[in-house]
Amino acid sequence: MIGVEESIRILRGAGIETERKAQSFKFGTMEECKKALSFYFQKLDNTASSFQWLPEYDEIADWMSDTQGKGLLLMGSCGRGKSTILLSVMPVMFFRKFDMIIHPESAKELNMPDPQRGKNTIGWANVLKRWCIDIDELGTEDKETNYMEPYEPFNKIIDESEKLIKLLFLSTNLTKGQLLQRYGERCYDRLVRLCRVVDFDGESFRK
Repeated sequence: MIGVEESIRILRGAGIETERKAQSFKFGTMEECKKALSFYFQKLDNTASSFQWLPEYDEIADWMSDTQGKGLLLMGSCGRGKSTILLSVMPVMFFRKFDMIIHPESAKELNMPDPQRGKNTIGWANVLKRWCIDIDELGTEDKETNYMEPYEPFNKIIDESEKLIKLLFLSTNLTKGQLLQRYGERCYDRLVRLCRVVDFDGESFRK
């Protein structure tokens, strides 16, 4: 019987990729990542009265130094920069560093009805076509219906992201308990496996 390595070699020669591995990114050293995050945050954010480096940003800078194949799940308090990071900072940094385009979406707009066609304007299906998924304010979207049965469209997003090894960027004001209640334990377990979870906790810095 041939060994594992030889089996892999033969399968690859036949055009069959056997290894599943998420792509990792490195933006620089921890200090370089802190400087870049601070620079772009101040350039792109106009909602805060003044910029202040928060403890949460240390975790994001650490993730930037080596993503280890994981995305980001930003959870917690409003007004501490979650949306700015997902909607502005990450798209600009990925484009400038890796020439890769991220298309951010607001969850509440993904199933906004089209009054002329009676269906979604943007649609969750379009999100799945992208190389990575960037959704702000997860939990504000409506449930959809399938044969008159309500379901959570995000559950399909998380299933496909795991199957296709897509990078996830997500923010939510929901707590862990609320995420579990809304999307279920299976979905939450996958979120934790696919993302670096960063808790945002404290007062709002919005103007």
